[in-house]
Amino acid sequence: MNDLNFEEVKNRIEAILFSYGDWISVSELMDSLEIDSEILVRNAMEELVPKFASGYSFLIEESEGKFRMTLHSEYDQVVTSLISGTEIPRNVCLLYTSDAADEEDSV
Repeated sequence: MNDLNFEEVKNRIEAILFSYGDWISVSELMDSLEIDSEILVRNAMEELVPKFASGYSFLIEESEGKFRMTLHSEYDQVVTSLISGTEIPRNVCLLYTSDAADEEDSV
């Protein structure tokens, strides 16, 4: 997929961040996109982060070299009211599943 143009790379990163719901690194994005260019992914992120800073219900956060798409805080209540007390968000399930697997490996 190295023949992707810059706009398509941005669109695909946006789709990954929206659907993944957890922190993801530049190298993981590169693997998912099957591209070799770290600069291309970083340049795309440099455009996507400010794009979602305002005017959208979502934003892209960066922490410790990883990115995730999440809701702007003013929309938390709108979504929270739709989620029942028995549902666990996918990214929380993945976190617990990963922690449990790590614990089993250490036993």
